[in-house]
Amino acid sequence: MLDREIAGIRCREVLDALESYLAGELDRTLRERIEAHLVECDRCARFGGIYAETCRDLRTLLAKPEPAPHALLERLKRRTTEGAI
Repeated sequence: MLDREIAGIRCREVLDALESYLAGELDRTLRERIEAHLVECDRCARFGGIYAETCRDLRTLLAKPEPAPHALLERLKRRTTEGAI
């Protein structure tokens, strides 16, 4: 991987701070340096976009658990009413 310095910050530093950047946890100075870097560095911008999309997808999946299959629920009901778990 190339580790270029753009806008006073290296690619590795941008990637190390990406999670905090996306969470809005960085101070203004570092956030602005990262944003300036992303404007000029296509590799970091692409990776950051993929990373952000993956995080959004995971939050969506984890926030909405799939309902248990009907057959499983029926088996659980039978076993709990029979007293044999």
